[in-house]
Amino acid sequence: MQAIKVPRPAPRNELSDQLRLLASVDAGDAAFLSCYLDLRDGVAACEQFLERRASAIRRTLAGSALEDFESALGMIRLHLRRPTDPDAQGLAIFARSLAGGSFLSGVPLDVPVTNGLTLYRVPDLAPLLTAVDDETRCTLALARNGAIQVVDLQGDRATPRAWAAFASATVARDPRKDAAAVIPDHRLQIVRRALATGNGAPLVLAGDAACLKDVVEWLPGRVAGRLTGIIDVPLSLNQQDAVRFVTRRLADDRRESAQRLVGRLVRVLRSGGLALAGTRAVFEALRAGTAETLVVESGPAPASGWACDHCGTIEPCAAVPDRCSDCGSRGTAEWRPLTEVLRLACQQGVRIVFADSDRLRYLGGVACMLKQPAEMQVMPEPALPRQLDLVA
Repeated sequence: MQAIKVPRPAPRNELSDQLRLLASVDAGDAAFLSCYLDLRDGVAACEQFLERRASAIRRTLAGSALEDFESALGMIRLHLRRPTDPDAQGLAIFARSLAGGSFLSGVPLDVPVTNGLTLYRVPDLAPLLTAVDDETRCTLALARNGAIQVVDLQGDRATPRAWAAFASATVARDPRKDAAAVIPDHRLQIVRRALATGNGAPLVLAGDAACLKDVVEWLPGRVAGRLTGIIDVPLSLNQQDAVRFVTRRLADDRRESAQRLVGRLVRVLRSGGLALAGTRAVFEALRAGTAETLVVESGPAPASGWACDHCGTIEPCAAVPDRCSDCGSRGTAEWRPLTEVLRLACQQGVRIVFADSDRLRYLGGVACMLKQPAEMQVMPEPALPRQLDLVA
């Protein structure tokens, strides 16, 4: 009998590919059903939530739209019953019926997500992007008590990969030799290989201050290039608490970095620089391909508006009319600003940062930094004369 392949949370690079794929799916005749489930309470609790939320959506539909919804819901039910990695804390499922081009994709996550079920013309990627932004993924080199351990951090999961003592014998330091030469323990070579094969994940060095400097000097050159942070960990913490301390510190650093970016963005806006704020302006910048970094307020999503399929008119934060105010067409439909903005950003590989900021909320909850304009071509230098003209 063939073994069942259990889906596991994808590495960051694979998850980025999945996000780009989901963002690139064109809208069809049938809407997408985007489902987010918190797996910590078990599959049964997820199924109960799914049925309650589906019942509320079902009351707003009729005809072919209801049939397409039931078809996509059935696909999600079947996917939820498939075996999943027991360490996964969240699950995102995206489904669309055959009428719009059959589609089904499930993404297990290392971090929990808030239960949600939405029906819209394209996948709702906001909760997935928020979960990815909140998740800690790095290679941790933890140096303390005369030893170094390499640990892969992925969400709340810490996977040890290698361990070794700093030295198995006392060897005189020779300044003419590489720092690794004074560490004869062959296990340290295993540690170096584990650090060198970190799949491109950021490297964080943590430990007690007494040994951090020596470890930095010992790191191979290509590994030191991935070093993104050095954290001093109190010696009083045991191994498990030390990893938790580092995880919390990294999360705090991400939040502080997001706040600094918001502050920079506000300053650029006030000076009339290369930045925009507001749903419409940011959407147009993304559509033109001029956005470099997208900054999104991590609170509630902006109110929905409407768009015209015939002339392309977009009116954020407005009720859907029977006819387009510009062309008179009846091809108006709901337009969700945050979903559309994030979709374009994922398509283009634009950096996305979530920040809990009152200043950003005041600006409409969405802003972006713009790309620097192309530098003007330098005037070519005049050709040098072939002979020297002497002037008396």
